[in-house]
Amino acid sequence: MNSVSRQRVLREERWEESRMAENRGDILAALNIHRRILSEESSSYAVLARAGWLYYRLGLYEISLRYYKLACTISNEAGPFYRIMDRLSEQTESDMFAKMAESIYGAENKTIRSVAA
Repeated sequence: MNSVSRQRVLREERWEESRMAENRGDILAALNIHRRILSEESSSYAVLARAGWLYYRLGLYEISLRYYKLACTISNEAGPFYRIMDRLSEQTESDMFAKMAESIYGAENKTIRSVAA
């Protein structure tokens, strides 16, 4: 097995370990495992979006937002933003929701169209 193939296999194994930790409810362990992937693959949409998700699950919304923004610089897909904003609005975390909306859309456009709408 060449080094590129070996690296891909290790990344897939770490990804699965991270998902298993998340499924057990150990989000911090899942994030720590995912950080190793992130250190090797910091330009992947999926890796950045998962980091955003894990930080979100830990309640670290500012950090989560940074990773979702980075993910969206790689892809034009706005889905992660809509998903996290839907969750924040459902949890009535209105201050964080408004701050994220302003950060994404600017102060002029505060109207958000939800995926759920």
